[in-house]
Amino acid sequence: MGDWRLEFAKNCVKAVLPFKDQLRALKASVSSSHVSDYHLAVIEGAVTQVETLRRVGCDPRGKLAMEMGSGWRPIMPLIYRLAGAEHVWLSDVERLLHARPLEATVAFMRTHRERIIAALSIMPEQFDKVLGGEIGGELDAMLGQLGLSYIQVKDGWNEAPPVDIIFSHTTLEHIPPPVLSDIFMEARRVLRPGGVMCHGVDHTDHRANVDASLSRIDFLRYSDDMWRLLCVNQLDYTNRLRHSDYVPLFKNAGYDLLWEEPTANDKMAADAKTLPLWGRFKTMSEQDAATAWSLYIARPVAAA
Repeated sequence: MGDWRLEFAKNCVKAVLPFKDQLRALKASVSSSHVSDYHLAVIEGAVTQVETLRRVGCDPRGKLAMEMGSGWRPIMPLIYRLAGAEHVWLSDVERLLHARPLEATVAFMRTHRERIIAALSIMPEQFDKVLGGEIGGELDAMLGQLGLSYIQVKDGWNEAPPVDIIFSHTTLEHIPPPVLSDIFMEARRVLRPGGVMCHGVDHTDHRANVDASLSRIDFLRYSDDMWRLLCVNQLDYTNRLRHSDYVPLFKNAGYDLLWEEPTANDKMAADAKTLPLWGRFKTMSEQDAATAWSLYIARPVAAA
């Protein structure tokens, strides 16, 4: 594992470099052939979303869906397609997806074909229908062959189509709370009658992913001003919202929560008793301190 301070120094340099968007695209291209084992956890997260949507009566089969914050690896959208979604739109504020990472992602999922078929409880024919054929051409053509489309939402969701499901995985924690509120309100316009949002949220300090010496709630030691300084750019930023903070955000935007499931971490709960937490985090509940992950499914009240 590395040191988060080294990653911070690198990000400070990248934040002031001209052409950083081009550098990001180059990085995606150079590293496109490697899909790490971390993405097996993304597959598991996508399967859990599908299973939970089925449980609350929102089966993705035949539905139109859109992912918020798709990034470089469209694993989540492809799992939704394998689960029967008719079409899935990928969306990012900055255009991140390129042809080579898409090809590598498809190859990665083909490698885990049997595992995915079993997890989703689908027939092999369904997997082969979505991922069994050859893909080629430019990015948009390749996406079309997979039942996907890609849109950029830098200036809002004006280009977003009406959909039945809006979903995300480890995205909401990177968005400031006021912007989250705006997004939830905008989602009400995009969702078709009866539509839902489904979001998986990582409540941990992401720096611990590169520095094992850090507690996964270490970032709760800092004041808001200090934390803003440590978050060099949008990709580094996490809003530090706890599970209970998201609940009123959904409700104030006019949603009923069909599902809210916090997943606890005993080490985080123990750390909360010994670390010098800052301000509002000192009085958070033991459950909020211990929650590493949450899954939410929300439906606009008017469509309930």
